[in-house]
Amino acid sequence: MIARILVGLDGSILAESSLPYVEAIGRAASADVILLRAVRTGETLEPLHETNPQLLPYMAAMPLSNPEASHVATRAEVHEAEAYLDSVARRLGQHGLRCQTSVVAGDAADIIVEEAGFRHADLIALSTHGRSGLGRWIFGSVAEQVLAVSPVPVLLVRVWKENCALARSVAIGRILVPLDGSRLAEAALPRAGELAHLLSAEMVLVRAVPARRVEEIANPPTLDAHQSADDDEGDEQTAEQYLETVATTWRQQGLRVVTIVHAARPASGIIAAAAESNADLVVMATHGRGGASRALLGSVALEVLHRGSLPVMLVRPGRSDQALS
Repeated sequence: MIARILVGLDGSILAESSLPYVEAIGRAASADVILLRAVRTGETLEPLHETNPQLLPYMAAMPLSNPEASHVATRAEVHEAEAYLDSVARRLGQHGLRCQTSVVAGDAADIIVEEAGFRHADLIALSTHGRSGLGRWIFGSVAEQVLAVSPVPVLLVRVWKENCALARSVAIGRILVPLDGSRLAEAALPRAGELAHLLSAEMVLVRAVPARRVEEIANPPTLDAHQSADDDEGDEQTAEQYLETVATTWRQQGLRVVTIVHAARPASGIIAAAAESNADLVVMATHGRGGASRALLGSVALEVLHRGSLPVMLVRPGRSDQALS
């Protein structure tokens, strides 16, 4: 159950774009909302240029600026952050949400993950915006670092423009769940099903089946080329049967469930299905990867985030998520 939602804020309007979705989910789940802001410490340390071997173990670093001035600046930043979070909490409180606030000094990504664990959060909500350059939308960002290690689902709300007008409220009536037949992808189903129950939303199950003929233009097969069209049709029928089997399980729990199969590459099929079904939220599974915390680099999830316009809730499967719920 979603009992606590942790929201990462930085004082900007962009970061607040996640709040309408937090409000919709929080009110439906009667969840507590934890508003978190990380601030930098005001003191910077630098190794000594002239060292004495006898003193080195005790004098390895020194402040670049006046320590007292740094402490004053840090206190001022903390006070400003607390005042900001209090104003957001009051605003959300007027809409019926129970809010807590927390200002912690340190690296934003580390603080978000640590606080989520310490406060037993069930969901982390963050806002982020697109970047240019090889489609590496969240490479190196706080969101990516959080995704790489977060033990709980992460809701990402993309902001398209710096001066965009934020929605005051949102309605989540359709939840899109991409599936590919694997247990990894199915790990998103319990989270999506819970949200669908809470929000009285329809669940849309989608599976993309890449058409072989598109791939064969670039890489012609050596044998049985005439069977490709039949194989494509068979793959789509198999995908439809699979989705209907999954849908039946959730319909028996009282949910409204529809299925969509698209003959397209995975990300393209997911985005097309989202538009076709007028979905309001995508819930999908992903997993962290090693190497500079590149949690989503090159994955289908990254492409959906980069090319799509909907908020995406990403679920990292754990042991309890390996089987279909």
